[in-house]
Amino acid sequence: MTTVGRILRKAAITLEKHAVSQPLLDASVLLADVLKREAWWLSINRDHPVTTEQAIDFEKLVARRARGEPVAYLTGHREFWSRNFAVDNRVLIPRPETELAVETAMEVLAHDHLSSPLILDLGTGSGCIAITLALEIKTAIVVASDISLDALRLAALNAEAHNVGDRVHLIQADWTSCFRIPETDDGPDLSNHYQGFDLIVANPPYIAPAETNIMDREVLEFEPRLALFSNDEGLGAIKSILKGAPCIMKEGGWLVCEIGWKQGKEVTRIADETGNYHYCRIKKDYSGNDRILILQRN
Repeated sequence: MTTVGRILRKAAITLEKHAVSQPLLDASVLLADVLKREAWWLSINRDHPVTTEQAIDFEKLVARRARGEPVAYLTGHREFWSRNFAVDNRVLIPRPETELAVETAMEVLAHDHLSSPLILDLGTGSGCIAITLALEIKTAIVVASDISLDALRLAALNAEAHNVGDRVHLIQADWTSCFRIPETDDGPDLSNHYQGFDLIVANPPYIAPAETNIMDREVLEFEPRLALFSNDEGLGAIKSILKGAPCIMKEGGWLVCEIGWKQGKEVTRIADETGNYHYCRIKKDYSGNDRILILQRN
């Protein structure tokens, strides 16, 4: 029988040999998951015994991590807005910068003093944005759409886990068009929710296919391409959203959309050309990069 300290050192050496950027941290997260402990617990319990069965399970995860599989897929969850969300290779792993979209969405709703907003989350994936908004705004009704039924099934599990299944309604749709209730959905008729949104929030794919050569291997090989890449130099999905959003928004409604780190100037131009918005601003992330497009409908 080995110990926490020994097995972590061995795993960190293995991951370092395979060019994993944070070998000890990743090994600690994986071992904590196997042991059903918090990662901080490992640092003060280095002599704690690890059973043979636990060691085997851990070594399997380390081998997968060495091949590039993301930690979040290995543990099956990722933290977002200080809450845990189930994730797997059906959905994009939530990023810290996407929390800025939630923060911005809450700011614009507070600006309008809306007590019971109707919100649409386009391309919901794991449901982290939609569910977070439902949890933070107790009176909100959130429609969460995605073209992928597999993603919607995972989002449904997350909504139920966070006890907002009654206020987060899942719909299969291709951005703002073709809204339809999935055949597997036995929930309420949502046809009256297809127009008149107070807020539309989106984290669409915005990476150009030509940019694959500069992407991290684990993102490129393991995360769903549907959630990463868009045509038209990465702007295809954003253009569809900017064109279609006014048709299903209230007058004065808001659009909050995550964008690529250098797309601010171009998406501002596109939004201006539609003639549908009287307010347009780009919010930068904490690294100083373009990150959130904020628009208000005429």
